[in-house]
Amino acid sequence: ARGAGGWRHRALPVLLGVTLAALMQAALQRLGWPVLTWPFVAATWVIVAVEGSRNDR
Repeated sequence: ARGAGGWRHRALPVLLGVTLAALMQAALQRLGWPVLTWPFVAATWVIVAVEGSRNDR
């Protein structure tokens, strides 16, 4: 049961990060920004995922 709970705790920040990244990319494309902003979005998502897993401990 603890494994399933841990997976759910990790899936939430990941899902949130993916959703935020998609929304941010759509907004940046509307503004005419280059897709070079993707590394920044990915870094933000990684930070969110790491923080989520750290809170799981």
